[in-house]
Amino acid sequence: MKQREFTSIGFILALTILLLNDFYFKIYYGNWLTGKLSDFAGLFIFPLFWTILFPKLKDKIYFASAIIFIYWKTVYSEALFEIINQLSIIKLNRVVDLTDLLALLILPISYSYHQKVNKNFTTINPTFIVILTSFSFIATSYDSEIEYKNEYTFDFPIDTLKTKIYYLKTISNQYEKEKENYILDSTGKYKIHKYYWDTIDAKKPPIDKFVKDTMDLFIFEDFCFEGYDAKLVISGDNKKSKIKVLGFHHKCPTDEKTLTHWNNDEEILSKSFEKKVIEQLK
Repeated sequence: MKQREFTSIGFILALTILLLNDFYFKIYYGNWLTGKLSDFAGLFIFPLFWTILFPKLKDKIYFASAIIFIYWKTVYSEALFEIINQLSIIKLNRVVDLTDLLALLILPISYSYHQKVNKNFTTINPTFIVILTSFSFIATSYDSEIEYKNEYTFDFPIDTLKTKIYYLKTISNQYEKEKENYILDSTGKYKIHKYYWDTIDAKKPPIDKFVKDTMDLFIFEDFCFEGYDAKLVISGDNKKSKIKVLGFHHKCPTDEKTLTHWNNDEEILSKSFEKKVIEQLK
């Protein structure tokens, strides 16, 4: 086994992206990009990890990784999910989103990277990297994707709906928590992130920058990692508007003490969403 391969710059970079995304960016900056980033980084290092351990099985490992990933991300795995959830105390959840299959594009890059001769290496102990990588594979299982579909209609225009979402207390609390990164506009009313300061009209709230037609809305709750994400599709016209919920995402470990009262993730999160979001929007 060429242990040094675990310390290559490409492997370390992908592992760093995977860990940072799962434990920081998804939590505080959850959006479409962070949702896909873990798939790309994970699918880069997963077959590479096993190929370093078993180089003679390289082709089989990459082929199996693609098949398993496709199966995992489609409705065909639902029967297996149900069986596992019935037999195991560890519950598996995920939202079927076929756009996740875009991550398969990283496999040829990963495959070619393993063949690259002139790699740059770090001086990190490869044993440490193996342990950290194994942890990353296990830790990502803390990501629970709850498939939940529902629609909520409103008798006001889509622009009004987006404005109401922007001012929701469930997300404005996040701005307060990171207020050092926000600047008040000339009216002293609107909170604008420093990153957007030079790209927006300071006299108007930057609603379109934060409320997208497809978005992951972070909702504060009193359990691990402070809350969860709701995957939403917002649509409408100048008379009516609608929120379509595609699912929820949280990062609570199954053995988290604060979750001992959770018998049904879907029920708990859907009730929380209706209370903290829908009721406030009406």
